[in-house]
Amino acid sequence: MTSTTVTAATLFAPVLLAMAAESKAFENPVIERYVAPPWMESRRNSGVFGNTPENVSFKVSEREWKGSSVIAFESERETILADANGGWVAHLGAHGNALAQWAPPLNFAYPLEVDKSWTHSHLLTDAAGKAMAFDVTCGVRGYGEAKVPAGVFKAFEIQCKDPVALRCRSGTIPLLESG
Repeated sequence: MTSTTVTAATLFAPVLLAMAAESKAFENPVIERYVAPPWMESRRNSGVFGNTPENVSFKVSEREWKGSSVIAFESERETILADANGGWVAHLGAHGNALAQWAPPLNFAYPLEVDKSWTHSHLLTDAAGKAMAFDVTCGVRGYGEAKVPAGVFKAFEIQCKDPVALRCRSGTIPLLESG
């Protein structure tokens, strides 16, 4: 069995991952909505992907996807496409081929706040066109400092899991202030 653990402290998560500069309180912060940030992701894989940790940087741009304007988080090897609310629409390979598509888009349940949890149902379509229904359960587990290459930031810790293979811990940063 192959699994991927993704820890994203964004400047991500995807995801994946949001910043909201209007949130001012550190005691009981709330992220009201998604704002597309630059994103750096720390990955640790297993199985055929190897097991060496790596940092992947994504730049933000806009593009068209199936007739709609989307946010593109682009790295050298892949691109994540998100809707205006930050929901992941598709994961593209290095040559722009769709590796995965989600309907509805994978997304957090805003507003984000500590102890909030949710389950969303999705349809995943893979590169071969095979579709599979699944649920993703996420929860905001805490709020504290997250150390990333860009510095130390106050961040939410969000944990997500699905029955397939995804286990994800995400840090979302509600302020652009370093600690």
